[in-house]
Order: sequence, then C-alpha cells, then structure tokens
Amino acid sequence: MSINKCKIGGIVAEVPKRMNSLFYGDVLEIRLDINRKDIDNIEHVTCLIVDKELIERAMNTIGVGDYLFCFGHFVSLEYKRKQLVKCPHCGKEGYRMRKAQNTDIILRDFEVTKGIDLSDSDGVNRVVLTGVVNNPIQQREGHNRFQIVNNRPIQAQQHLMEIVTEELLAGSERFNLVNVNTFNGLATHVSKTVKQSNRVIVKGSIYDRIIKYTIPCKCKYCEEMFEYDVVYPQYEVTATSVRQDVDYISKS
Repeated sequence: MSINKCKIGGIVAEVPKRMNSLFYGDVLEIRLDINRKDIDNIEHVTCLIVDKELIERAMNTIGVGDYLFCFGHFVSLEYKRKQLVKCPHCGKEGYRMRKAQNTDIILRDFEVTKGIDLSDSDGVNRVVLTGVVNNPIQQREGHNRFQIVNNRPIQAQQHLMEIVTEELLAGSERFNLVNVNTFNGLATHVSKTVKQSNRVIVKGSIYDRIIKYTIPCKCKYCEEMFEYDVVYPQYEVTATSVRQDVDYISKS
C-alpha cells in the first residue's frame, strides 16, 4: 500500500474561490502564504477542496488572513492538453494536442486559527510519499531528479473516476506520477543507493515548477515550419529524505 500524505500550514492569501475545475467540476480553491522559518522563505501553495460538505464548511469558516492547517494528498493526472497555436507565417490558427500532467493538493480536512500574522506564523509544507522509481535517475552536479509511481487504493481510484470530468490518459486513474528533486549531499546519497525499480520512501516539501518546452510544428494551411512553446505549472517534491523501502520486493 502506498503512502500519500501532505500537511500544509499557512495564511489564507485571498478570498477562497469557488470555481469549475477542468478536472473535478465544482471545487474551492485556497491560496496559502507559507512562512517557512526553517529555510527563511515565504512559499505559495494553492490547495483544492473537492468534497461538497467540506467546501460548505470551508466557505463558512475560512477568511483572508486566517491561519489554515491542512491535511491532504498529492494528485497527478495525465491528459491530452489542447492548445491554440497561431502560425507566424500565414496567421491561421489551429489546435495542437500534447501530453501533459495536472498536479494538485487535494484537502481532506483542515483547522482554522484566527488572529495570526504571516510574520508570526509557523508555516508547514510537508509531504510523505512511497512509490517505485519509474525511470533512470537524472544526475547533474549537486542535483538529481527522478519520478516515482505512487499507487492509489481501489476506493480512491473509483472516487476519482466519479468526479473527474476531463478525459485522462489510460492508467492515470490508477497512480500518481510524482517528480522528486534531491540536492547536494542527499543527491550524492541517492546516486549511490537508489536505482530504477527500487521502492522508496520520500519525505520533503511541495514546490511549484513551471514546465516549458518548445515544439516544432508544420502549418496545415501554408505548410511552413514554425515553433511554439508549451507552458504549464506543475507541483513537484523537493526531498529532504529518500530511503529504500526494505520490505518491498520488486517484480522485475
């Protein structure tokens, strides 16, 4: 059984927004400013509430400036991202489809505390995940990057498919794909002790990364070649601890 736990604590930065999500339908979006005193930094994390009863409770109790301590889990969904592209040669527009990953922090409970300023608050950004290393570890000087497969329980799979409105790529309902980054001494440790197909226990924090890459394209109208940028945000994990799950036996 995979572990997937997030604890987020921060000051509500703006009025929680009830909106129609591309993936979950009716949701409540909450933006938090997290005062990470341990690293002397202010982080910004957006969480979602999808449970209807929890949405109503949040709307009745959460206000701007409140300190919110949240319990949730990391969700990633793979899908085909539709993007409108304009040819720079003839000016005609058309849609292109590319595989993309949507990531969210979904809350399952929260506690509200009034009257705490951002500067006085103790920000919390913690995540614990288990999963199998999905690919060879990408190694750079002082930085490693790898992806883990975090399986969802059957009940969570069924619930997800009941609420998700966007068409997902096959298999995306069964697991989360989580990108993990390690730095400096931990990166060296991971290089020596972890490899593809190992099951690992990862502890760390969530951070927001902007994914950007360039795609060559041929216009179907004028047949000229051009390039366009694919840009979207994605949550990843900065690890503070990575160790092998010694009780796991690989099938490979």
